[in-house]
Amino acid sequence: NFLNERVNNNNNNNNNNNNNNNNNNNNNNNNNNNNNNNNKMIIVQLLIYVLLNIYIVTVNILAFSKKEIYSLLVNDFNEYSRKNDLDIYIDLNLITLKNISFTVDRYGAMIDTLFSRQSDKYDLVIFDNIYTKKFRQHLLDLKHLLTKEHLDLYKYGVASQTCIFNNKWAALPTYIEYSCLYSNKEYLEKYNLEIPKTWDDLIDTAKYVINEEKKLNNTELYGYNGSFSNDELGMCSLYEFIFSCRDSKNDPFPKFNSLTTTKALHMMKKIKNELS
Repeated sequence: NFLNERVNNNNNNNNNNNNNNNNNNNNNNNNNNNNNNNNKMIIVQLLIYVLLNIYIVTVNILAFSKKEIYSLLVNDFNEYSRKNDLDIYIDLNLITLKNISFTVDRYGAMIDTLFSRQSDKYDLVIFDNIYTKKFRQHLLDLKHLLTKEHLDLYKYGVASQTCIFNNKWAALPTYIEYSCLYSNKEYLEKYNLEIPKTWDDLIDTAKYVINEEKKLNNTELYGYNGSFSNDELGMCSLYEFIFSCRDSKNDPFPKFNSLTTTKALHMMKKIKNELS
């Protein structure tokens, strides 16, 4: 009996060992299969990544602004492109006063250098429209890149006066700024006066208010502040004032040697001397 038990025990142990070996082999096979699957997954992921990026067009843009408008426009477009599978991505290099000490003049000089070197670093360059005429020789004619229907959207606006040179569409506006002339409603209501609609109206209205306020010992009131600072903003105010003196709102910007511009500058001097 003892011998039989020993033999049976040995046989059982051998069977267990065989089973363990089989299990180990199975585990090794499973590990190999897992490794193969992992390798396949990595290859598939790489292929997907490559395929997705092959067809994405990146448009590089350079811009300088004190506002966040360009970032908003670019973010909106990239989101629209993603949702509609356009496969176009805009990479914006935005220069602001936060990341560099810069002025409009220095930015213009930087663009001038890029154009002179025929740099292909940027596909689109955003600049102040005062430079459009200067840079037009370096810019493509948008008539060959955009449809007529698209350009017609700008045909009758201010873009037709600031972006076309010798029948060449050199640029398009990203946005338009408007300056507003604010009237002090407190004084207008106090003296039962209407908001002035012309420069002559403004002179008469402001003079009346100033004279009446002087009777009340208010001697610190100015009739007009035209924002004529000694920088680009002042030049913009000058152009806007001349533009406001056209005979008709449908007239183009008057030439500098025209009678309209001469009258505008005389009016500006009159307002300065009598109200400001």
